[in-house]
Amino acid sequence: MSAKRIKGKTHFLFTGGVISLFVLFGGIVVFLGGNYKSGAFAESGERQNAQKNRKGDLLVTPAWKVFRPRVVSSDPIRGTQSAPVDIVVFGGFGCAECKDIQPVLSRVLKEYSGMVRLVWKDFPDPRNPNSRTAARAARCAQVQGKFWQYHDMLFERQDFLSGETYMQIARELELDENAFSRCLASEDIFSLVGSGMEEAQRVRVDALPSVFVNGRRIEGGFSYPEIQSLIVASLEDIAL
Repeated sequence: MSAKRIKGKTHFLFTGGVISLFVLFGGIVVFLGGNYKSGAFAESGERQNAQKNRKGDLLVTPAWKVFRPRVVSSDPIRGTQSAPVDIVVFGGFGCAECKDIQPVLSRVLKEYSGMVRLVWKDFPDPRNPNSRTAARAARCAQVQGKFWQYHDMLFERQDFLSGETYMQIARELELDENAFSRCLASEDIFSLVGSGMEEAQRVRVDALPSVFVNGRRIEGGFSYPEIQSLIVASLEDIAL
């Protein structure tokens, strides 16, 4: 320990204590660094295996491990607005895996009518250069009240995404073509699609598709029985 006198006051420099504190703090940082992943503590291998065993080969993250997506008024919603179970889909047009889950989601809406609602969040596929424009086109159809019809037709024709495809679908759905064209270039639509991407970043989505069933996240494709098990679990949680 050393001491230094300044203006009649004695200030002690606890050299050894300071060094010890730095060592201790450094150890905490190293410990957290080894156990922290994307803002949430990584599960141990044993717990991950247990989770996979419960859900087969489906990669499911428990609700308490993730930030739950927010549902806002601008989000397209399919199904009963007041349904107790949210299925929030972060998806992009031009994504093969996103197309593959559409029949499963349609079946869910039919068989759990009144109990689930499907919420769309834009997360354009970075592997497809047309995906972001397709997202804007679907949102422009939403402005005219036909998002889901446009959404379905985009997935049906996603191997042929182009400006002509977007206009052709607009004509088939009898949209106002001039308003649709102006909308595609508007800053508001750019911002609307961007808000979905910002929400994806907030909840740490980095895979297409990513689906949240009342907060439980599924990454990648899934079968009907797999998502059904999560819906049943969510309904049981609500009943408790």
